[in-house]
Formats: sequence, C-alpha cells, structure tokens
Amino acid sequence: APPMLANFDAAGREMCTVKSSRTSTPLQALNLMNDVTFVEAARAMAQRMLQSGADLDAQLKAGLNVLGADISERKLAILRTSHARYTQYLADHPEAAAEWLSNGEWKHDASLSAEQLAPMAAVASVILNLDEVIVRQ
Repeated sequence: APPMLANFDAAGREMCTVKSSRTSTPLQALNLMNDVTFVEAARAMAQRMLQSGADLDAQLKAGLNVLGADISERKLAILRTSHARYTQYLADHPEAAAEWLSNGEWKHDASLSAEQLAPMAAVASVILNLDEVIVRQ
C-alpha cells in the first residue's frame, strides 16, 4: 500500500482481509495535519462551518457533526479555547495564515477573510484528528 495508507493500516493486496486492524499512531497525526489533502479538507470544512451560523458555538457544532453523536459541552469548550488561541496566533502571524490558506488547489470563498478562515480551519483540523473521527466506527 502507499505509505500514507500503510500508516492507516491499509490491508495488503496479497490476500483478503476480513477485519481491518485499528490503531492510532503519531504517523497518522502527521499525515492528517500536514498532508495537503487533509489541509484542504480542513479548509473546506471550515468554510462550511463559517457559513453555517452566526455565532461561534453554532459554527463549532456544525463542525462536530462529523462525529454523528451528541456533542459534549466539554468538547465545545475545548474547541472555543482552541479557536481563541488560533485566532490570536494567526493575527500575530498573518504570513503563516496566508501560506496555510494557499496550499493546494482548492480555492476558498473569496468573501471569507483569512482572519476568519485560518483559525476555523485550524479548529477543523483538530476536529478531523479526533479519535472518534479517525479510529472508532
């Protein structure tokens, strides 16, 4: 299997696999946080989150819909804190926000500013890296 799929326990093609194994390794997080495909996915998810509601909680809940389960107040509070930290960091480093938003081929909605989209994309990346999203079925 390609290296990225091997990190996610993809089965070899030499034989049939009835049940795939499920693991969680740092290499998976490295792929999910740095591979351009996943960076673009986080940006697209962030755009949908921003367009889903006027307030931050509604936007975060829209992102947490990928879990397909009830959203705990604890997770929501952690994501609020993360969003505040990313907003502050990216406001202090606008070149980092612009670089991150320019990776890949997917172009975001021009009506959304980098100051809005970049922190929400960072939060979306966190959501996409939750154990419930990656490993559990």
